[in-house]
Amino acid sequence: MIAFAKKWLLAGLLYGMVSSGSLPTHLLAQVGPPGPPSPWVSLPEARVRTSADVNGLFFVRLAPLTLPGDDRRDRVEAFLNTYGAALGYLPPDHTLLYTGAQRDVAGGHHLHYRQLWRGLPVEGGELRFHFDASDRLTALNGFILPSPDLSLSARLTEESAFLLAQRYFRQYLKSNTLPALTAEPQLLIFRTGLARRVPGLPHLAYAFSLRDESGHGARLYVDAHTGRLLDQQPTTHTVLDRRLYKRNPSPMNLLWSEGDPFPGEDLTSSQQEIVTVTGQFYNFLRYTFDRDGYDGNGATMKAVSNPASISCQSKPNANWNGNSINLCTSLVTDDVIAHEWAHALTEYTSGQVYQYQPGALNESFSDILGEVVDLINDYGDDTGAEILRGGCDDTGTRWRIAEENTAFPTYLRDMWDPTCREDPGKVSDPEYQCGETDDGGVHSNSGVNNHAFALLVDGGSYNGVTVAPIGLTKATHLFYLAHTAYLTRYADFTDQADALEAAAAQLQQTAADLPALTVGETTTASGEHFTPADVVAVAAAIAAVELRSDPACPDWAPLLASATPPVCESGPPTVLFSEDFESGAPGWTTTELPANPTTWNSRAWTLSSDLPDNRPGQAYYGASPYDLGNCIDDLDNGILRLASPALVAATDAVLSFDHSVSLEREYDGGRLYYTVNDGSWIAVPAAAFSFNGYNAPLAGDFTAAANPYQGEMAFTGADEGGFSGNWGTTFVELSELEVQTGDAVRFAWDLATDGCNGWLGWWIDNVMLLSCSAALPVEWLAFSAFAEREGIALNWATAQEQDNHGFTVQRLVEGSSSGEWTDLGWVPARGTARERTDYRFLDATAPGGVWCYYRLRQEDFDGTTAFSTVVKARLDQDPTDWRIFPNPVVGPYLHFRAPNAASGPVAAVIYDVTGRIVSRQTIANGRIEVGSLPPGAYYLSLVVADAPPVVKRFLR
Repeated sequence: MIAFAKKWLLAGLLYGMVSSGSLPTHLLAQVGPPGPPSPWVSLPEARVRTSADVNGLFFVRLAPLTLPGDDRRDRVEAFLNTYGAALGYLPPDHTLLYTGAQRDVAGGHHLHYRQLWRGLPVEGGELRFHFDASDRLTALNGFILPSPDLSLSARLTEESAFLLAQRYFRQYLKSNTLPALTAEPQLLIFRTGLARRVPGLPHLAYAFSLRDESGHGARLYVDAHTGRLLDQQPTTHTVLDRRLYKRNPSPMNLLWSEGDPFPGEDLTSSQQEIVTVTGQFYNFLRYTFDRDGYDGNGATMKAVSNPASISCQSKPNANWNGNSINLCTSLVTDDVIAHEWAHALTEYTSGQVYQYQPGALNESFSDILGEVVDLINDYGDDTGAEILRGGCDDTGTRWRIAEENTAFPTYLRDMWDPTCREDPGKVSDPEYQCGETDDGGVHSNSGVNNHAFALLVDGGSYNGVTVAPIGLTKATHLFYLAHTAYLTRYADFTDQADALEAAAAQLQQTAADLPALTVGETTTASGEHFTPADVVAVAAAIAAVELRSDPACPDWAPLLASATPPVCESGPPTVLFSEDFESGAPGWTTTELPANPTTWNSRAWTLSSDLPDNRPGQAYYGASPYDLGNCIDDLDNGILRLASPALVAATDAVLSFDHSVSLEREYDGGRLYYTVNDGSWIAVPAAAFSFNGYNAPLAGDFTAAANPYQGEMAFTGADEGGFSGNWGTTFVELSELEVQTGDAVRFAWDLATDGCNGWLGWWIDNVMLLSCSAALPVEWLAFSAFAEREGIALNWATAQEQDNHGFTVQRLVEGSSSGEWTDLGWVPARGTARERTDYRFLDATAPGGVWCYYRLRQEDFDGTTAFSTVVKARLDQDPTDWRIFPNPVVGPYLHFRAPNAASGPVAAVIYDVTGRIVSRQTIANGRIEVGSLPPGAYYLSLVVADAPPVVKRFLR
């Protein structure tokens, strides 16, 4: 369970193989970038399923297709050579790495490949080719990531990312020990949202498999550019709906090994049962499925009885941790022991991640094999195991998981009627787990697949569907083949439905005499064959439990809504103030307000260009590191305050700012404050937020380590299901604040933390004060600053003026010790004008070599004042610097001034705020056409020759 509680080479690839929707049954339509010309060849009776949410996810079933080649790998290559152009087959960027093959009991072979993109592995990128006993291709399936648009040059070193992964591990698992690597780190491409089957983005990431001293493990994916934790996947699988720490077995604690007398004199009855059932499970794989142990290579099967790290008296549990199975005595039952060994088998076959529907299938497969071993091993108390089940209150043990345990008053799960234990028997049941608890409901939602298996074995009518029984032998072979040969790491319930149907068709086509189910040391034929009627029964079971239906779950919500509404219903707002931090932050101040100064670790808001989601440009960043404080005697609770310069208020104005939040849920949070005419700081009330306001209250623990704003509403947490936040815009209505038009108002973004721990932090960008009123005394058009021979020239223009007395020009020099604005001069205005008016001022006293910031204080005849936006310039211009002007744009053109060293045509690409390209131009005259763009914010990328791009933000 993800706990957020506090403390502690076949060369080639099917590129973009299919998109959402259906394809003709006789061929696969081309998708993705076009390949070289290639003839179309019919694929008779092809059935194609794709994902509406995950491009590149597919399952294709074919009428048996004979392909040329000396072996199956040659035939796979022949398939790609024939259909590659139609499928978007684009070597050399795409490659497939052959990882092995398996043979099934029906004589079929299943070839496994892993996707590489420009030599890097793609997490979850798998392709499986399925051949029948006559070596004809019958199906292919998997997930293939389309060409990702991302840099493959990591900003973080592997060492830096590893240190972050260790911190994330300790927080995620509440571990007090430093985790160690259990496998070599990997640099790979990770696509977010795959396990949840939601839209996501590819990231260059480091993957670390870690385990702490207690034996608890997880695989973590750390963004190689930003250091963000993209995902964390448990690798310790438990039979209970819990997550606990366990200890790895050590040689000094060895009780019994192969070759020792059994049962010997020292083994308890429960320890004897572990050894016995472990041997039975090995035989079950070896003599039923011709597999040499859970890894296929006869791995030593290690087990730990009553591990010291589990509180077996108060919180009994059992698990597979990637190295051994670990069981408390009270949970030593034959189905639980086999259940844990089945987790080991999954790790070495489908490898399904332990999250959401893939994790539920992982858990269900363990329940199924555990119960099958229980039903056939004639071991323990199997009273009534042969009696078909009725309701929840019948006395038989059939289909009940851990019915012999002594840890709990009753059994754990019911495969015949999962609702008896409050688990779903079909996808639409209200018991279906939608949230992130239990790693996305891996234990509860396993009931759906469990129920499908039990229905197939015994038959029955359910959910308006009648399922004919096919018996235990055929159902076990079916689910084993589907799980080990067809399912991939991120396969969900729909993939399971496809896998069951494909496996059933394969077993029926070969008509193989299935090996009998056994835990003994001999292989015998069962005399059972898959029939067309059995294939029909499989389809009925799939329909009965609704494997192909989407659960009625709400979407995983981001912390901040991204569909920003317009500020004004009547049209674009008037910009009273704008700061995007691309040219520094003149007039902004940062302050540290520790609750415990003696233990406070100094940190402050800083300007950063390393932004979440690869957002271009700069923003202010407030850090909330994981490794600060311990909430006992090293307390880091306090406030980081980021305060704006004084702005002239208008009662109808709206404060707008973009931000991204990743703050320890309930314990760290961001709040907004304001001050009027240099008075006391006042909390912005919740009612003042008209869009993307505070999302939750901060916890109140009333201790010395508490957050200074405990109990108050705040921005806290991150997007559902993880530690990372999205970018969103927040609106604050000044009409809800105690301000009057003309007041000097400052705003403060307070990042408040408790005494220990943290997540990533808070980013603030694009702060604006906007007005919907058309009756402004002065309507600004442009304000710009340029370095000239005589000094720095300021140019500004107004569209109209009403009773405008004039402008005071003010300057703030970078590095000024006082940090105060200095009056430079007075420029009289026209008073009242209904047409454009242009003004100019030359600052002949500007110092050279430093940035000079300028603003205008506009004054009416009645003494009312208002400030312009801030611009900057520097004498002796940096040869690597670019200028764009005017900003905001006035008229149809945006001008730019290239660096002194730049020469040649300039490539200009304009993006909107969603990252969509809206204009491409190649220019040499320093003028970019923007008149066709609708009003709004944009990003401009400028490139000359082979120089790296320069990104500037502008308003239209």
